[in-house]
Amino acid sequence: MKIGWFKNNLFFSYYATRPLVMLREVIVFNKVLKRPDFNYSGAQIVEWTGFDKSTVSRFLNGKTDLPMSKFFQLICSMPTPFQQAYWAEVLNLDHDGRSWRSLISQASIADIEEILNAIADRWADLGKAKAKEKELATVY
Repeated sequence: MKIGWFKNNLFFSYYATRPLVMLREVIVFNKVLKRPDFNYSGAQIVEWTGFDKSTVSRFLNGKTDLPMSKFFQLICSMPTPFQQAYWAEVLNLDHDGRSWRSLISQASIADIEEILNAIADRWADLGKAKAKEKELATVY
């Protein structure tokens, strides 16, 4: 098994204690796999992992789940650029390896004003949607 670059990461010990892959990890895996630069076939993944063709097919189609150990074997078997993109997505990092918090901390005053206005607009929209839900719930 090829060792992935994430193994020294603190998240490895957290995820290693989980028995099955969570839905979020599977969604992120499929999201990254669908990127144009990672156009890998099921046959390539079977070759890299050594898993059954049916296991890989069923996993990619969302018909079965994998134990964490097999999921990590799958991630470790993928090419390094895919692994980096996957973990950056899971850990909410941008392409330079920075989190959104570090990006905000480096933003200019004008950028912060724009960010806060966008958050306020989103908050207002969510409040309106929630009020409408309550209104509909009381009607029915």
